[in-house]
Amino acid sequence: MVAQTIYKVLTDIGKTVDIKNVSENPELHFQDYDALLIGASTWDEGLINYLMTDYLVSYFSNPENTMLTGKKFAAFGCGESTYEHFCDAIPKLEEMFAKYGVQILQPGLKIDFDPQTEENLKMTEEWATKLLPLL
Repeated sequence: MVAQTIYKVLTDIGKTVDIKNVSENPELHFQDYDALLIGASTWDEGLINYLMTDYLVSYFSNPENTMLTGKKFAAFGCGESTYEHFCDAIPKLEEMFAKYGVQILQPGLKIDFDPQTEENLKMTEEWATKLLPLL
């Protein structure tokens, strides 16, 4: 739902956007895109979702895939603020991608619990709107 909300904000003003699920697109290449808006939920003790982790470890093990200098990047994800590691996947993604030279556009979006609440939908729309002049 978060990715679809971001998609709508960006496409409504004419941006070309692809939504891809890494677990369904093993041949996805980040180099093919000007900007990367990566979403992941936080699991367990502040870990990035295991499907995303598996994909990224495999992807970045190929040196050709580590050349992301100049790519624009922002992260978003869902978690529960009642847990000690609320949305810890977001800074981990930012750190991981920054290591490969991306330009982090703005602080990651952290959605508490249900992304479909009115408050969270509004927060997502505002976050995506702030990205527009940076893309």
